[in-house]
Amino acid sequence: MSFQAYLDKIKAKIGKSRRSAMSIVALLTACSGDAPPSASAGGGGGREAAPTTFPGADSTARRLWLTPSSGRIADIDAGTTRADLVRRFGEANLRAGDISIGEGVTMAGTVLFPDDSVRRIEIVWVDVKSRARPARLQLSGNRSLWTVAPGISLGSSLREIEGFNGGPVTLTGFGWDFGGVITGLRGGRLQHLKGGQPNVFLRLNPSVGTDAEYEKLRLSVQGDREFGSEIAAMQRLNPRLHEIVISYEPR
Repeated sequence: MSFQAYLDKIKAKIGKSRRSAMSIVALLTACSGDAPPSASAGGGGGREAAPTTFPGADSTARRLWLTPSSGRIADIDAGTTRADLVRRFGEANLRAGDISIGEGVTMAGTVLFPDDSVRRIEIVWVDVKSRARPARLQLSGNRSLWTVAPGISLGSSLREIEGFNGGPVTLTGFGWDFGGVITGLRGGRLQHLKGGQPNVFLRLNPSVGTDAEYEKLRLSVQGDREFGSEIAAMQRLNPRLHEIVISYEPR
């Protein structure tokens, strides 16, 4: 299944339950426009500074870049081959595997650093036979050294992402198959992550709360509709990034 086909499934799923509402912008950053939040603004909260360290990570480990940063090229890009990865990272750090791309679908691919939680990344190839030219890169979890410029990685908070963007974003409600996806960057500094090559897909998840007030906040931003990150509930929950997908596939 191509990344665009996956996008079409998401749009169809939302459209089925929201026939009379505005259509969602491309969840996998395939569209260039941004949709306004469906909830009204409320509350605010200050922006957090961008994190510069990775708690618990080896202090000597450096960031690995998914997109170019400050004159540096990405550590993996559209022209990378498996042979390049062997030369760069070593054969022992590569493993063939079936990569899940959602809804029970898997594709043959390569896992780089399969046993290292902060450097693990999964790769699906355009040229499967030669294992050349990534179609998509993906990673998930609580923390990673793989970074989207200028400094977004697994574990980044919503407020940190707002800080990088220079303003609020739009995201889907939580608690369903495609919850927590950033769908709009509202012309902010991160707008280049949408609609270009590569397309960048960011998905956040709130922490599990134990008190009734937290649960009430979480339930208020659930479901297959969009919310502005500036509303009070989103600011209080401040969900964190737990999935990144980089797509090089054509729209």
